[in-house]
Amino acid sequence: MRFGTRSYKTISRKIIKYYPYKKENRSLKIWNKFQSLAVAKKLLALSLVMSIVPICCILVLNYQLSGSVVRTQTGELIQANLEQNASNIENFYKGYEKIIQGIYTDEFYTQRLKPINRWDNSERYQAEHEIGERLQELCYNNSGVLGIAIFGTHYDTCFYDTVTQSGQSSFCFDLNKIKNNNTMELIKDERRTIYLPSVCIAQEGYGIYNCMYVVHQLTDFSEYQKGSVGFVILCFDETMLEYIYSSGNTKSNVTLIADNKGNVISSAENNWKPQKLELDREKKAVFTQEEIEKAALKYVKTRKILQKTALRVKSKGILKNQIYVLNIQDVNYGMRNFAYISVIIVLVGALAAVLCILLAWYTSNDVDRSMRYILDVMDRATKGGEEQMEESCITGTEFMRISRHFNRMTKRIEESERMERIAMLKEKNAEIQALEAQINPHFLYNTLDAINWMAVDKNEYAISKMLTELAAIMRYSIHGSNEIVELKDELTYLKKYIHLQQERLNYSFLSTLKADESLYHVKIHKMLMQPLVENTLVHGFPGKSEVDELYIEISQSDEQKLRIIVADNGRGMKPELVDLLNHYDYATDKVETSIGVRNVIARLNLYYGNASSFRVESDETGTKITMEIPCGEMEEMR
Repeated sequence: MRFGTRSYKTISRKIIKYYPYKKENRSLKIWNKFQSLAVAKKLLALSLVMSIVPICCILVLNYQLSGSVVRTQTGELIQANLEQNASNIENFYKGYEKIIQGIYTDEFYTQRLKPINRWDNSERYQAEHEIGERLQELCYNNSGVLGIAIFGTHYDTCFYDTVTQSGQSSFCFDLNKIKNNNTMELIKDERRTIYLPSVCIAQEGYGIYNCMYVVHQLTDFSEYQKGSVGFVILCFDETMLEYIYSSGNTKSNVTLIADNKGNVISSAENNWKPQKLELDREKKAVFTQEEIEKAALKYVKTRKILQKTALRVKSKGILKNQIYVLNIQDVNYGMRNFAYISVIIVLVGALAAVLCILLAWYTSNDVDRSMRYILDVMDRATKGGEEQMEESCITGTEFMRISRHFNRMTKRIEESERMERIAMLKEKNAEIQALEAQINPHFLYNTLDAINWMAVDKNEYAISKMLTELAAIMRYSIHGSNEIVELKDELTYLKKYIHLQQERLNYSFLSTLKADESLYHVKIHKMLMQPLVENTLVHGFPGKSEVDELYIEISQSDEQKLRIIVADNGRGMKPELVDLLNHYDYATDKVETSIGVRNVIARLNLYYGNASSFRVESDETGTKITMEIPCGEMEEMR
């Protein structure tokens, strides 16, 4: 299409004249709009707009330098992780080595081994019994220990196995295999702790365990020239070791542990079982660190643990290079798709800046108004007024949440003050009753101590142990009835109580206590679990099953609370009693006159209020009680 000369000139003049006017007009309107904004809004808008340019410049420079920086930092992080893992693993082994040390330096064991090695039947049974009791105590006082066995010179054995919970049948120790391998002869000249390879053991009824062993000879230091009188073997669960280093494993690096003989001791690989590295074992039995590294690298590639070609291995020897901690990493992992990520970051950053400007433009006034209202109400509340925030005066989801939390907090404070007054009154009444019925505890402790020494003089060690535990329980329960203690102290008392009950009832029931060690330092009020256990022993047993079982589990709930479960397979509770306990109104009852389960419910409400919970589930197959308490600083909850 063609234009005439006149038409072309006319259209051109109109375009030139109109466009600058419109552009200037729009710019003027934007500037005037900006000038009319409040100072806070101006600063917010300018800061957001001006941040886009520096972000883009930084990203360009970052992309240029990231290649070398990422590789360098990744290597440093991997090395630091390796050093930390090696230190943690060495400390882990030394913890079990300390247990072993406590055994081979204790004359108790060497003296008790003498009649066993002489086959002196008159003293042998007593010696085996005493060693067994001591080993049982060690097993239950040290987490992760699956069993401890002591062998004499003729391979006569005293052990305790936590898997079978017995000193008669063993899961961890193949006694015939140990005898046939002449283990005593292998360590006879060794004056150090020996760490054996992992062994996978599976038995029907007990499951599958990867067992690890620590061995040390026993020597009577008074007759040192005669050589060893036996040896001790400690067995622990490999998963305890895996837990230490597995958190550092990622898609780009993996950690495994091997000894200097080429045995893979531990690996975070799924469905892992003890393996051997590919080494020339015909030439030598012990290999260098470099040889172990090459074999570990081949091991990872062969098993496709890391399916990459650019792999690098780093290692660190521990326990005098008996064991190596190896880390294999993919050196190119950090640079993959980095260019795409940078582009995405730029786009997301620009989009986020624009959205922030738009949102700030429309919400800043509402935010200022809501914040001023909230601060005014808080100021009045701090001066002693009973203030409640009205949601109609607030805009924005976050500020509404703040107002709701504030309103709930003020109500909780009022309720807490009311509960505190009730608790003080009931505690006063309970203290008066306790004083009226109090006996002299020193007289009781001294009497128990005298009976204990009479039992020791007559070699009644089992009675002595029960008296000692009973005295400890009485001291614990009498001193500070409402005292707050650490969870580990409460568990120590509970274990003593359960052991006494087992002794009293001739071990007619089994007991299992499972507690997360990370919660040992959590503060808890005393005597919250013992009444529940006592209720089970008094009213729950015997049940319909062949074996009565008591199960206690302590963990952290999803709501960051301390969860305590006490369960049994006893005869169960009546439905009406279950309903009563689940809906028990402690305020209508007197705490000082309530005992057992009701006492626990009342104290939970007095100590923690609505922050705690208590639930009973029961039928003819048994009873399960679940209670939850805050997992924070308990002193703040009082």
